[in-house]
Amino acid sequence: MTPTTITIPLADYHDLLQAKANPNDEYDAFVTEFSLFPGSAGLVYCALALPGEAGEFADKLKKIIRSGDGDISNSGLKLTFDQRSALMHELGDVLWYVAAAGHQLGFTLQEIQDANVIKLRDRRSRGKIAVGEGDKR
Repeated sequence: MTPTTITIPLADYHDLLQAKANPNDEYDAFVTEFSLFPGSAGLVYCALALPGEAGEFADKLKKIIRSGDGDISNSGLKLTFDQRSALMHELGDVLWYVAAAGHQLGFTLQEIQDANVIKLRDRRSRGKIAVGEGDKR
C-alpha cells in the first residue's frame, strides 16, 4: 500500500504544531535562558556565530585527519569514541545557534525540524534530491 501525501498550507501546519507536544521544549527553554545577545542584535549575532561554530566542527575533523588519528579507508572515515564525542560537542554548539536563530524568528526547534522534513520529503517526491542538484530544485 502506498502512503498518501497530504499537502497543507504552512500557516495551518504551524497551528497544528502548536497543538502537538514538543519533545524539544526543555532544550528550547535552555536556549532562551542562555540567549544573552548584545542589544537587539540577536538574529544577526546568531547568523554570524553559526558559521563560526560549523567551522569549529570542520576544523576539529580536519585536525583528526591531518594527525593521522582518523582511519581513512575506502569504506570511509573511522573515528574513535573520543573523536566522535569531541565532534558531537561541536555539533551541540551549532545546534544551539540554530535553535537561538529560530527563536529570534519566532520558531521552536521542533518547528524548524518539522519544516525541514516537509521540505525534503516534498523535494524527494518531486525527484529533486539528487547528487549535483544544489539549489536548482
